[in-house]
Amino acid sequence: MGLTGRLLPDGLLRRVGAHGGVLASFAFVLVAEFGDKTQLLTIDLAATFPDAPLSVFVGVVAALALRTGVDALVGERVERWLPERAVEAAAAAVFLAFGLLVLGVLPTTGLLVVLAGVALGLIGWKVAARR
Repeated sequence: MGLTGRLLPDGLLRRVGAHGGVLASFAFVLVAEFGDKTQLLTIDLAATFPDAPLSVFVGVVAALALRTGVDALVGERVERWLPERAVEAAAAAVFLAFGLLVLGVLPTTGLLVVLAGVALGLIGWKVAARR
């Protein structure tokens, strides 16, 4: 079902039909990217190159499109390789580790241990699933 299916009402998903993926992707990325480092960098670039706003726009959109395309391809491959619950558990562990690192609770070496543990856990999950 995925995160989108859990966050959007069934009636809305049925109404948007074949364009549901495009509309949901647009809405989620728009909300997720608002106020993040990409937006701040774009503002900085526009201020640095005030005579070339179109160039800044084209560059930022091209970079975001390329990154998003790679993310979509990798995500599709990961979905084939790992169950959704494994990816959700790994993402939760990584986000928690980064949060603790930012708060100063977890040292950098602790973050590396968490990341290595997540990687080994995902590999173990896949190996166990093959048996």
